Amino acid sequence: MNVPLEHGNILKHKNDLIRSSLASVERIHIYEFDNALFRTPLPNAHLFNAESIDLMTKNPDPLSKFNWFSSVRVLKEVGKTRVDEMSLNTEGLWNDILRQLIAESNADKNTLTVLSVTRIPELFTSMILRLLKTAQLDDCFDCILMNEDPNYLDLIVSATTPLCHELKEITCYAASKQLQVDGIGCLNISVPFESSYLLPQLEVAIVQEMLLGEPFELRRSIFSSYYMLSPASRQELLRRTVTEDFIPLEDRPGLFFEGEGVLIGKNQLSQSKLDELGGISKQVIIGAVSLGSVKGRIYAMRVIINDENAQTYLQPPVIVIARKPDALLKEIEDIENWQTTRELFSLEARIEYKQIFKIQSEKK
Repeated sequence: MNVPLEHGNILKHKNDLIRSSLASVERIHIYEFDNALFRTPLPNAHLFNAESIDLMTKNPDPLSKFNWFSSVRVLKEVGKTRVDEMSLNTEGLWNDILRQLIAESNADKNTLTVLSVTRIPELFTSMILRLLKTAQLDDCFDCILMNEDPNYLDLIVSATTPLCHELKEITCYAASKQLQVDGIGCLNISVPFESSYLLPQLEVAIVQEMLLGEPFELRRSIFSSYYMLSPASRQELLRRTVTEDFIPLEDRPGLFFEGEGVLIGKNQLSQSKLDELGGISKQVIIGAVSLGSVKGRIYAMRVIINDENAQTYLQPPVIVIARKPDALLKEIEDIENWQTTRELFSLEARIEYKQIFKIQSEKK
């Protein structure tokens, strides 16, 4: 006898087991893949403006290639630390608590362990299985339900539960999904919504690929002005500050590492203001003063600038080292644990504009 649960199951080899055990199942545990079990990459707000991100992520057509969540390459490139890297490294991209719960569910013969993936199965089946294998999760599920319809899970589970004569519990672990099952109570456990980012070069290349044949073009626009660190100084800053003492390993997942420089202003400077500061490319030396953080949210360093004409957005001047994507710059004001740096060191910087990409309609 066929059961509804097997129709969307990409683990076809497990359907016989599901059929034979469904009547005696006491618990169904469901785990959401995207941004719950796995820190799925999202468009980087430090690369694209808000309107462009909305265009990519709110496309109602799941089959459109101009849709961030329909791009297989986004998952293919996840975890890479170099553009030329070939291996798939997903360390640090999984929710370890959910991984432990999945292992416990899988070990219980009276529990049906289900992974829910709201994606197009024809495009993503092999990629999802490949990602699960890197975390040794590929054989931990009785069923992996995959469909682009966000209501698909509700429909399939509702149609399956009448066949589970011993069913006592349905639990759904998700960051955004609230499971609704006809005729039975369901425990929806909300887990933190967590994401990651791709290498900037790869992300821009993916977006350019998405735009091919679409009536849009990718353009640069001035986003803000900085005392921008040189590449060597940025590496030095991150080497000295991304340590176990300041940013422990358990706090790093989900953080975006910046260390770009000191913000002058959020818009293009007037010519008079620019002249007052010394002009574009004016070189300065920045000295480290103290480090502080709001644990798990934002990590920063107070500095001094060896220029009497220096002006900065925040006073005293600050370099943001890392923060969560939703952490606002003003949260630096909440930092109360400033500690003088163990070593005095200086960094080279120059006045520059930071540019950001925007997607706009092509001019006719």
